[in-house]
Amino acid sequence: MKKTPLVQLFFLLLLNAFVFQSCKKEIQSKEADYINNRVAASRDILLSSGSCYETLQPDWFDDSAQTPTILGAHLLNNPYSVAVMQQASQNLYGNSNGISINKKYVRFKPADEIQLTQLVNLDIELYDYPLDYEVIQEGDFYDQGLPENEIPWFYTVVDPSFTPPPGIQYELLADLYVPDDDIFLENEAFLITGNPVASLDCDTSSAAKIITPDVPDCGEDSHWDYGLRECVPNDCPSGYVWDGSQCVDYIPPPPPPPPASKQPSGQILVFDNIRGGTGTNVPVRQAGIVLKRFLKIDRVYTNDNGNFSSNKHFHNKVNIIVKFKNDNIKIRGLRGVRFYQMFFPIKHGIGKFSGNLNNLEYIFVEDPDHKNRTYRNWWAAQLLNAYLEYNTMATALGTGTLPNNLTVLLTNWGGAGGAGSTPMNNHRSNNATAPRQWTEYFLVSPLSSQAANLINYLVQGYFLSQMDMTLGYNVTNSRTSDQLKALMYHEMSHAAHSQKVGQVWWGNLVFSETLTVVKWGETNDPYGDGTDGIASEYISVAESWAEHLARIMCDLQYGVDSRPVTKQGFTYFNGGAPDPTLSSHLNALEAFDRNRPVADDPFRWIPEGIYYDLFDVRADNFPIVDGVNGYTNLQMFNALDADVTSMTQYRSRLLQENGNNQSAQVIALFNQYHYL
Repeated sequence: MKKTPLVQLFFLLLLNAFVFQSCKKEIQSKEADYINNRVAASRDILLSSGSCYETLQPDWFDDSAQTPTILGAHLLNNPYSVAVMQQASQNLYGNSNGISINKKYVRFKPADEIQLTQLVNLDIELYDYPLDYEVIQEGDFYDQGLPENEIPWFYTVVDPSFTPPPGIQYELLADLYVPDDDIFLENEAFLITGNPVASLDCDTSSAAKIITPDVPDCGEDSHWDYGLRECVPNDCPSGYVWDGSQCVDYIPPPPPPPPASKQPSGQILVFDNIRGGTGTNVPVRQAGIVLKRFLKIDRVYTNDNGNFSSNKHFHNKVNIIVKFKNDNIKIRGLRGVRFYQMFFPIKHGIGKFSGNLNNLEYIFVEDPDHKNRTYRNWWAAQLLNAYLEYNTMATALGTGTLPNNLTVLLTNWGGAGGAGSTPMNNHRSNNATAPRQWTEYFLVSPLSSQAANLINYLVQGYFLSQMDMTLGYNVTNSRTSDQLKALMYHEMSHAAHSQKVGQVWWGNLVFSETLTVVKWGETNDPYGDGTDGIASEYISVAESWAEHLARIMCDLQYGVDSRPVTKQGFTYFNGGAPDPTLSSHLNALEAFDRNRPVADDPFRWIPEGIYYDLFDVRADNFPIVDGVNGYTNLQMFNALDADVTSMTQYRSRLLQENGNNQSAQVIALFNQYHYL
């Protein structure tokens, strides 16, 4: 678990106190934000010609604020009902062939967090507000008139074959027919139920206009045929139409193809603030994209270029939401009230779009205010990419890939600055109870009644049993993207390591680090001074490997673009000591000194540089006399076996598995790290 120095801890704690004093703040309107907060310049939305945009979810609010969902007009007479859609099809095409139930509108009321987890794991789109209303603002909660921490009703649309989980309160609200592509049919259903069809505030593109033709007066003896688009006699039997001279069999033509401009597509990007030297936008890969208009919902994912394309066509306003989740990783956030919200992934509604829905673009960028959602979302977008980057590099290095369904908690409220932990609770058989000291260090600083309530909730254990990893973004200075990735890769190295050594080994490590956090308090947190016996032995193995691999991967990702690395007061520069040819990340490993004074580096006993010394070809004389070279990351990872619980055992296993390669030099190297 990664430790960032506690610089200006007193000021951090004061800031955290402010956060929790404002946890119950509920912003009631967009105007309040403009008055009390600056509008973040970080929100960057590019529109195609003929596109219109409205704000859907504020991203510049403080991340502890609770924003309400604000609903607008209610749909009249349910245009998505099967009966209405059948009538609309009769009007347009002269028949209702194929119009039958294809969706169900339902809601659930979980009784507790266990039932809520069951529901979330179904991987359906859940909303705490009814879906047959226009959404003015997508917020954190919809006021159902319930106590703050009572789990509310959740609404969704499911397939007809859906079977609700047993034991969870469930209601069927309506049987539906929701057309995927026939927006002409959808328009007709809206018209005949008295709902508005045309956008009143965005009608800029002819390609975006959906026009229902005027029906001429055909007289008493004829009627308008929507399929033929002409008047036909009234005296033809059912199933026949008048062709101008006689009644003939008629097969209605298929619906006209919807305009391509009504199939939403675009690209989601995140600003990497150092790549290329000055920073550049990079694709956000495998982000969940939800597209919604009332009861019509589509869900897709961005590809490796950050591009998405909906499988459905939408007329008028479509709400587009980015969710920081996929089958590999789910990213959650803390909440000071309405604790049930923490079971859902972080999301951001990027807007309501009308007109031309093609080639939309949204960019997540850094914000100087590290306590608002813009900054949190910037971390989350880079975390999605870090998962894929890690697996690509780990495959090439042979160092073990990450498990699927990795659940990560982002927090801005802990007492440890930008620290991380990887207990892997979601992948272990355990009750995941955590002492208050661990929770306060990594998750929540205990400086207000709101913090106390959240801490009490967390230490009860069920929510934490769902967490594999935590990452703290409550930093006092701007972070570069490679600094973020160093923390992320470090914790991901732990996750991959846990898959190799198994649950017992990892449980012992979690116990060891919990023990040191509780024992040492604010002195030498979270690892202690290396004198805690077997606990220190576990820590030395796990933390040294994770830091080594994180720096190796940052070098692979950023190379010369890397920024200076500061560790325990020591700063390493690109093109600096000890090797001007190395990136700052590799220099941080190469210059590691086991013999630094304790006052300079309380964690010098964790041998972060030993693996790079085994690998590199430099014949160093200071600070370590290094006569070893050529060991690979694959060989070093392979020696991290489940029965290796100390660095001396690791040395023996490494030599044993590699034919005692350079045995004398390896032993001498480990001796210099004080492993005799």
